[in-house]
Amino acid sequence: MKKEKVKKNRKKGLDWQMWILIPIFALFALFILYENGFIFGNRNLENGLEVSLEGKVSYSFGKAVETALEKLRSDDSTAPAKVQTASESTQRKVSLVFCGMGTPSQMDQIMELLDKYNASAGFFMDGMSAAETPETVQAISSKGCIIGNYGFNAERHWEENGAEEVVTSLAKTQAILGTLTDRTPVYCLGNTTAVNDQLLQDAACAGLSVYVQPNSYLTDTSFPSFSAAVGYVQRLDKGSIIAVKIGDVLDEIEFEPYEVDEPPENNKQDSQHVNDGNNEEKAKDADIVVTVERLLAALDSTETAVVSLERLDWESDPLVDLMFMDKGNAAELQVPASAAVGMDYFSDALFIGDSLTKALKFYSVFDAETEIQAYISVTPADYVNNVSVTLDNGEELGMLDAVKACSPKKIYILLGTNALSSGRSDTLLVYYGRLIDILKEQFPDATVYIQGMPPVTAGVSAERITMSNRIISKTNLSLAQLAGEKGCYYVDLMSAFADDDGCLPTELAQEDGIHLNREGCALWVKYLTEHTVS
Repeated sequence: MKKEKVKKNRKKGLDWQMWILIPIFALFALFILYENGFIFGNRNLENGLEVSLEGKVSYSFGKAVETALEKLRSDDSTAPAKVQTASESTQRKVSLVFCGMGTPSQMDQIMELLDKYNASAGFFMDGMSAAETPETVQAISSKGCIIGNYGFNAERHWEENGAEEVVTSLAKTQAILGTLTDRTPVYCLGNTTAVNDQLLQDAACAGLSVYVQPNSYLTDTSFPSFSAAVGYVQRLDKGSIIAVKIGDVLDEIEFEPYEVDEPPENNKQDSQHVNDGNNEEKAKDADIVVTVERLLAALDSTETAVVSLERLDWESDPLVDLMFMDKGNAAELQVPASAAVGMDYFSDALFIGDSLTKALKFYSVFDAETEIQAYISVTPADYVNNVSVTLDNGEELGMLDAVKACSPKKIYILLGTNALSSGRSDTLLVYYGRLIDILKEQFPDATVYIQGMPPVTAGVSAERITMSNRIISKTNLSLAQLAGEKGCYYVDLMSAFADDDGCLPTELAQEDGIHLNREGCALWVKYLTEHTVS
């Protein structure tokens, strides 16, 4: 009886030990799978992927790692990877690369934004995230975007890791990305990594020929507002490589402070001011999609092309010239020149605008009957939103309410300079169109003239990217086309003022190079008298 009892106890002990050993063996097996072929669930893909009985996709990269390590350990003369840095371009162009991966929804939205702004980009992916979201990787690859290697787990500071560790990480990622896209990546980029000769050799052993070294880094918190994005772009060197880190923070070696571009000083003759007219876009919650949208809009507003890494070094790239080529001339759509009318023509007119138009009142160009509703630093959106202003007598009134209190037979509108100054040209036409609709509904019998923006001096055009005379001309063309669509008449002030170089002569400008002086205002009104309709 004693022996049987001992046996039973031993059996219980063995059972207890087996329950302990089984999980250990299972964990060991998973470790082997992890080292030689990472397995992910809920995937059923084609393109040669192995599908296990459980419906899981298996990536086999054991051979890729072995081959890469053999190259590293051998004494053969494997040429190191080359470093691609910012180029010294004469054209306004940059390359954009994304580091890491967001959610499938975020990546879809980023791709839509790239399509919207006709921009190219490279996507540097870590092997782990790529294997977990294969459909997203394949969707990006199908768009023809560069797919780059960001390490197996987006490891930081590759220069601090051993060569075998770096090569193994890169080789695993090469196998995954190559399997998913049918294209073996040639570009790599290290997360917060200071590149050195050993890393370039490691990259080459893993089959990578180019190490990308951005000169500017962004995250989801880089731009608290659109103005911050414009200020960043205005100071960006031509030929830059911009890295957008998704779901990550900047390291000390990646952080580069920049200033927000300030709007031009208000005209000194203005006494009225806008109480709530600051259209600065309020900062949204930190989101990588918002950052990308603000960046692409700012690049577009400064006519900065976003090209692929392959094209960044191209000098005089015809694609860049084609992207921003003029599509027409606003002057061809304006009211034809006519016999000059007298100043009494403006006795029943209403002038709507910003500080440029206020100069007409300051210099007493018109008789008292002419209405001038103009305020500093305003855009069409301010009028549409009926932003309140404080008048000289201290009275507060909505801008649109002040306009509706008039009874004009002719309406002249000049707006847009402040939108270009802040880089918000993307919404200019939308609100301009709404303002025209409101005015035509309020004053159905009035003749509406849309005035194109006058040029700025050569100095302002060269220094303020979003207000270059080239961009003013392109915006005027859009305004002329809008006038035609809305049944209005267009008058091209660019033609009235531009010298042989397309700039505002300094003798007609105030010190800021934007506003017109007394002589400039006189020439402005003279041009209007010579371009009227019955």
